[in-house]
Amino acid sequence: MNYKEFLSHLEKTDPSSLPSVFLIHGDPFFQKKALEALLEKLHDPGGPTSLRYSYEGIDGVSGNIREAVSGLNTYSLFSGRKIVAILDSPLFISKGKDDRTIQKAKSAFDENDLKRAAGHLLGWIAANRFSLEAIRDEKNRETIFDEFFSSKDMRWVETLVDYCKENELKIPEHESDGKVLEEAVQKGFPGENRLVITAES
Repeated sequence: MNYKEFLSHLEKTDPSSLPSVFLIHGDPFFQKKALEALLEKLHDPGGPTSLRYSYEGIDGVSGNIREAVSGLNTYSLFSGRKIVAILDSPLFISKGKDDRTIQKAKSAFDENDLKRAAGHLLGWIAANRFSLEAIRDEKNRETIFDEFFSSKDMRWVETLVDYCKENELKIPEHESDGKVLEEAVQKGFPGENRLVITAES
């Protein structure tokens, strides 16, 4: 459902009837607004079934799927529900020459949003089974990105690779992380715990 439909659905649905897993994707601004609306709904102090809850946002760019699942499978120190959000996950970037993902990485880089740019780049690298070392090599880089950019435009990729290494950002393990997430969702979470994933793709 789109953003307006989501807000309408939240408005007329009792918090206890909302699902335990949410995927919010699309424009970053609307992602943020949708997440805020969801958290506000679940925390509605006037609602008939409202409970106290704790919220933890986990950086999806760093590939912390296991950390998120571990958090969801433990009870909150407070009474009530625990909400864990995997933010800006690159997990859903599909394999193939997805020029939209590369263009998003370059656009974010041009806007000086290195964290978001790194997320797009790492997701694309993972989906296409490259390595940071392969991307770092100038000749490899020119071959890999030849379809998208001229060799003159490639210094930004080197800067992003350096940023990833300095900040210890790792390439997400699509297959194993996806499996961990799938199994956790199928098993379900204790109590009122809920998982939220945000992603541009």
